[in-house]
Amino acid sequence: MIQTKGIVFRTTKYGESSLIVEIYTEELGIQSYIINGVRSKNAKTKAAVLQLMSLVDMEVYNSKRNLNRIKEVRISQPFQDLVFNPRKSTAGLFVLELARKSVKEIETNKDLFHFLWNSLLFLDKMEVGVSNFPLCFMIQFSSFLGFYPNMDQELGRSFFNMYNGGFEMTRSVHPMYSMTEEQSQLLIQFLQKGWESCREIQMDTETHKAFLLKLIDYYKLHIEKMPPLNATKLFLMMQD
Repeated sequence: MIQTKGIVFRTTKYGESSLIVEIYTEELGIQSYIINGVRSKNAKTKAAVLQLMSLVDMEVYNSKRNLNRIKEVRISQPFQDLVFNPRKSTAGLFVLELARKSVKEIETNKDLFHFLWNSLLFLDKMEVGVSNFPLCFMIQFSSFLGFYPNMDQELGRSFFNMYNGGFEMTRSVHPMYSMTEEQSQLLIQFLQKGWESCREIQMDTETHKAFLLKLIDYYKLHIEKMPPLNATKLFLMMQD
C-alpha cells in the first residue's frame, strides 16, 4: 500500500457507475485506476472528488498492472476559485491537457509533479493576468521537457529560432521555425519576469492568440507526434 498525492489528468466512464481515472501521482508517476460504483448514490468515493485538475491525497495498491485500484482518495487542497471561474478553469484545462500530452513518464519525477501541483494553486489564487498564465506555464514547463529557451546569447539578437531554441540576428527563412521580432521580445519578457510578474505583461488579444499558437508550434517541434490540444479553441474563445 502506498500513500501519495495526485493530480487528476483524465476520467472516463466505465459501465453504469464506474470510472477509469488517469492520475499523475507524486510517488508513482502516471497511473490509471478503476473505481467501481463511484457514480452510484451510496458511493464511498464521490465523482466530484475526481474532477479534472483535482489535487488529491490517495492510498493505493502497489502493483505493476495497467489498471490499478485505489483504497481511498480525498481532496488534498480544494480550489477556492479555479473551478468556479470560467477564465481560470479554461486556462487550467488547457495546461492540464498540455501536460497530459507532453509527459510520457510512468516513473517518479517529483520536481515536475510539484511544478504542476503548485502551478494550479497559483492559478487558483491569481486575481489579474489570468490570460497570461498558459503562456508563462508553457515557457516554464519546457524546462522539464528539455527545450527551455536559451538566453545565453540573447543580447542584440532579435529573433527566436524555435528549432535550436536560441536567439539569432536574422529570422529563419522558414517561418515555422522562428518567431517574429515582436513574439521574440515577448518571449524575452516572460523569461525575465517569471511566475510572479508574468501577469503584468500586456498585449492585445490578437497578439496573445498568435503568441500562444506559436508556443504550441514550439512544443510540436520538440515533442514527436504530439496530439492536437483540444482545449486551445475554448481557451482562446474565453479571451475574446
